[in-house]
Amino acid sequence: MVSIPHIAARQLYREDNDPAPYRTILADNPTLLITWWATGCSLFIILARCFGRYVRTMRLFRDDQWMLLSIIPLLVRLSLAHVVLKYGTNNTQPDLLNEEEIRRREVGSQVVLAARVFFAIYVWIQKFCITEFYQRLTTQFWKGVYDVGLKIVRWGLLATLVASIISTFVECQPFDQ
Repeated sequence: MVSIPHIAARQLYREDNDPAPYRTILADNPTLLITWWATGCSLFIILARCFGRYVRTMRLFRDDQWMLLSIIPLLVRLSLAHVVLKYGTNNTQPDLLNEEEIRRREVGSQVVLAARVFFAIYVWIQKFCITEFYQRLTTQFWKGVYDVGLKIVRWGLLATLVASIISTFVECQPFDQ
């Protein structure tokens, strides 16, 4: 285990280009625990919502189906975040790492990009689910202009999802590293 006594004396605020202070992988275990806990709570809420709807109406609406679909990117993101938190990222002081730690942190840094993409997909599916709910609420009494507005919102959601994914990869400079 690497001992780094000078980190405690390091300033609380750092320059934008300075690497983050060295942290051991064990130091990220509380974050890993919170990540699993928050994902578990989200999964419970999604399943309780859909189960409650099914028990009440004996059917699932389209917004429920979208909600169930959101479980896939939620769990993929959890597994990727687990790898990132166990491997670490390259945002640290490289002179304190051995070759194996450097390799693991490179893998973790690549996996963090996929985790960001799946988190964006999860969030945008949740947003789309809300538009399905709004459509179901208003379809009985309000047609026409509202449908056009809802289509614009949905296309806007798709465009912002694509922009979010593109911006995740564009910020990697140089990309090949």
